[in-house]
Amino acid sequence: MKHQFTHLAHQRDTYVIKAGTDALCDNGKPSEKIMRRLAYQMAKIREHARVILVSSGAIGTGGSLLPADVAEAMKENKQALSGLGQNELMRLWTKYFAAHGIHCAQGLVEEHDFETEEGRENMRRTFRQYYEVEDAWGEPIIPIINGNDFVTLGPIQNDNDRIAGKIAIIKKAKHLVILSEIDGLYTGDPHDASSALVPRVHAGNYDWWQHVTKGKKSKNGTGGFDTKGAAAEEAALAGVLVHIGNSRTRNAIHRLLSGAIGTTFYR
Repeated sequence: MKHQFTHLAHQRDTYVIKAGTDALCDNGKPSEKIMRRLAYQMAKIREHARVILVSSGAIGTGGSLLPADVAEAMKENKQALSGLGQNELMRLWTKYFAAHGIHCAQGLVEEHDFETEEGRENMRRTFRQYYEVEDAWGEPIIPIINGNDFVTLGPIQNDNDRIAGKIAIIKKAKHLVILSEIDGLYTGDPHDASSALVPRVHAGNYDWWQHVTKGKKSKNGTGGFDTKGAAAEEAALAGVLVHIGNSRTRNAIHRLLSGAIGTTFYR
């Protein structure tokens, strides 16, 4: 399905979408159904705004390319799996966005790239260059960002929740959507019937940490809700509306943006 894009130079609002490994994969493998649906939803947003996608999933994608016994034996070689999977991950996103007339650009960053004003300005400049290219070309581009695992030593340190939050801040994004396997922030264990969803968090005024088991990570990713919540609060305090929810919910991105599902952090 081809989308109609307004003149690119007038698209000023920026939406940052972060898709976690568990948001994209089923049984450790990228889900065509989920990725196709998310690409369609982002293409709809791209008709009226800029979109930056922060996509995890390279390590899981790399492992899915290997025979099961090899993948199991090599599961700790995360840097190599990330490098192997990144190319396939980009191929899949390129395929799904191409169906909507959108081109993909790749960016690999590290968290320390945001620590200095020079690093932050370098990143802003690169995004401006993408916009200049697409305005001259007349074709829409979605930059797809991932943590640069190739140069890390030991455990993977770059976390895409934090990276997405920092990109949203430096780009003064209108919205940040964090997609995961969870429905949002709960008052207790999400699997406990007595736990209730917290639909809205007033950043800096609501003690959301009381509901979180610190350090509990997602099944296949690198961060848990403590990481997501911290990134969300930091971005919300900078003026970004942040929405956290489940990628598997039908029309998830648009329903999160409307507040119909998930948890929204606001200032």
